[in-house]
Amino acid sequence: MRIQPLGLALGLATAFILTALIGVWAAYDRQVAWPRFWLIAAGVAMAVSIAWAGRRWGEPAWGGIGLGCGLLAGAVGLYFLLANDWQTGATTKFDFVQRLGLWVQTHRPAVSLPEDLNGNVAGGALALLLPLGTAGTVWAWRRCKALALAGGGALTLALAALFLTASRGAWAGLAGGILVAWAIRWRKAHGWLLAALVVVPVGLFVAAVALPGFDRWLGNFGGGGSAVGRAQLWRDGLALLGDYPFTGGGLGMTTMVYSTYGLLLHVGFTTHFHNLFLQIAFEQGLPGLAAFIAMLVIGVWQAMQGVSSADGPGRIYPLAAVAALTALVIHGTADAGLYASRLAPVLFLPLGFALGIGPVEARPSRTTEIAGLVAASVALSLLLLPASRAVFRSNLGAVAQTRAELVIYTWPKIPIQDALRRSPTVDLAPAIAYYGAALADAPWLASANRRLGQIELSRGDYAAAREHLLAAYHSAPDQQANRFLLGESYAIAGQVEEAAALWRTVGARAWWDEDWIGWQAFRLRQWWYESIGEPEKSRRIGVVIEQLSQDARAR
Repeated sequence: MRIQPLGLALGLATAFILTALIGVWAAYDRQVAWPRFWLIAAGVAMAVSIAWAGRRWGEPAWGGIGLGCGLLAGAVGLYFLLANDWQTGATTKFDFVQRLGLWVQTHRPAVSLPEDLNGNVAGGALALLLPLGTAGTVWAWRRCKALALAGGGALTLALAALFLTASRGAWAGLAGGILVAWAIRWRKAHGWLLAALVVVPVGLFVAAVALPGFDRWLGNFGGGGSAVGRAQLWRDGLALLGDYPFTGGGLGMTTMVYSTYGLLLHVGFTTHFHNLFLQIAFEQGLPGLAAFIAMLVIGVWQAMQGVSSADGPGRIYPLAAVAALTALVIHGTADAGLYASRLAPVLFLPLGFALGIGPVEARPSRTTEIAGLVAASVALSLLLLPASRAVFRSNLGAVAQTRAELVIYTWPKIPIQDALRRSPTVDLAPAIAYYGAALADAPWLASANRRLGQIELSRGDYAAAREHLLAAYHSAPDQQANRFLLGESYAIAGQVEEAAALWRTVGARAWWDEDWIGWQAFRLRQWWYESIGEPEKSRRIGVVIEQLSQDARAR
C-alpha cells in the first residue's frame, strides 16, 4: 500500500481537532473544556510541525528533535522527583520503590511547585520520550559531546524517575517498545508485529470487559478509601459512550457525567476511564477516536517503512519512533492520565516523529483515494439509516440534558441531581423531545429509554419510568445503570426479590459485597425518597438493602 503520509496525516489531524471543538461544544463547563482543547491543539500542531521538519531537513531535524525530547524527559523526571509525595501516595504494591521514594523525599531540596504530578502521568510521558531522547543523544554524540552528555544526564534522571513512578503500565510500555524495536531491527517481522499492536490491546480490553476475573489482575483504583476494578470502569465507560457516540460527552467532563449518569452518585469519582482510546472516544466521540487511531496506524507504518529504507546509524530514528508508539499503545491500554493532564501535548510527539520518517511518495496513491471514498460512502449510508438517526437524536438529547442539569449543579448546595429535574429553573424539554424522536425511530434504544426513565423516576412518574427502564434493560442488560434504575423501580413498588436480584449485580461482578459504591448509591436513593415526602418508598428500599446485607454476610 502506498500512502502520502503528510497529506493524509494533516487531513486526519484537522478532523481530530474538529472533534475536539465538538467536545468543547458538548461540554457543560466551557471554562474547563477550552484549556483542554488548547492543550490538544498544541499537541497536534507540534506533531504536524515535527513531521514537516523531519521531511524537510532529515537527520538533523530527527536528531535535534530527539535530543529535545530527551531534555524534556529529564525536566519531567526532575519535576516528578521534586513534587511527588511518597508518604500520602503510597505505592504499596512495590515496597522497595516506596522506601526509595521516601528516601528521595527526605533528601531532596525544599521547593514550592504549583501542583503534584501523578505517577501514571509522569510515567506515561517518560515512556514516550525516552526512546526518542535516546536517538537524539546518539545523534548528538557524533556532533557535540557536551550536548550528548547533557542528553545522557537527562535520560538517566528520567529513567530513575520512571522507576519511582511505580507505573506498571509505563514500565510495560517502555519494555514492550524496546522489545518490538529490537525484533524489527534483527528479525524484520513487520507484519505480525504491526498486527500484534492492534490485536493484543484490543484482546486485553475485550477480555477485561467480558471476564470478571480480570478485575483483580488489572487492579483497583480510587480515592478516599474507595476502590473499583479497572475492568468495571471500562464497562461503565463503554455504556456511557453509547449516550454520546457522535459528539462525545465533552472535553474534561468525565467526573460528573460518569457519576451522574453511570454510577448514579451525587459526587465525583474519577477524572478519566483509565484507557486512552476509551477516553478519547468519550470526550471527542467515535469520529475523534477513528482519526486518532488512523494517525497512529499511519505513524507506525511509516516508522516501519523507515526501518526498511534506512541504512546503518539512520535506523535508530524509525526504531525509536516504533518504540515510542508501542509504549503509547501499551500504556494507553491501561491508563489515560496523560491525555487528561497538562502534559497532553507529549502524547502527540511520537506521532509527529514517526510521520516525519520513511519513504516519500511523489504522488498520492489511487488505492488510498479509493479507500477514502468507500469509507466516506459507507459512513454516509449508515448515517441515513433510521437507527443511526435515532442514536444521533439520543446523543443530542444526552448533551442537552447534561448541559441543562450539570451547568448549575453544585454539591452540597444541591444535595442530589434528582432535585434539578424537579426544579422549574431546569428546562429538560429539549432533551425529552430528542429522546422521544429517537424512540419513534428505534423504540428499543437503550440510551434514550434509560435517560427518559431516569428523568421520570426523579419527577415521580413511576409508571412511565418502569416502561422505559424495562425497555432499556431488555436492550442492554449488561449496562450497570440499566440494572440499577430498573432495580430501583422494582424496589419502590415493593418487589423486593426482583429489586435485589438486579442490585446484586451492581458494582464489580465477582466482588459485589466488597464494592462500596453500590452501598452508597443504594442508601442515597433511600434518602431521596425520604426527602421528597415518600417514606413508604424509602422504607421499601431499606428492605431491599437489608436483604442484600444478609446475602453479603452469608457469603
